[in-house]
Amino acid sequence: MLPFNFAIVIEDEQKTTENMEKNIYLECEQHQSSQSLRQFIVRLKDTVCRPVRWFSAYYSAVLGREISMRQTLHLLNAQLAFVFVVLPADISFVARAVCCGWLLKAVMACRKSL
Repeated sequence: MLPFNFAIVIEDEQKTTENMEKNIYLECEQHQSSQSLRQFIVRLKDTVCRPVRWFSAYYSAVLGREISMRQTLHLLNAQLAFVFVVLPADISFVARAVCCGWLLKAVMACRKSL
């Protein structure tokens, strides 16, 4: 009768060891997924910022001084607001007034940052 009880204890220890291995594996897998999420976010940020860096280099060459990313975004905002004021010829007076307000705000922010 003693070997039978001993065999049950050994099987229970093996099950516990297997469960521990699964838990360790799952924790490791969870760590890898969080790292891959971080890497994805970093790659996405680089992809989104790349065109802004190109514009920043262009504006720096045109103006003859170094332009930061924030200043580049202010310049792009002012240019986009200008396009929305000038190009749509058949929009309502209210929409044109909103676009003019946007342009004024963008130009003021641009002047302040430069």
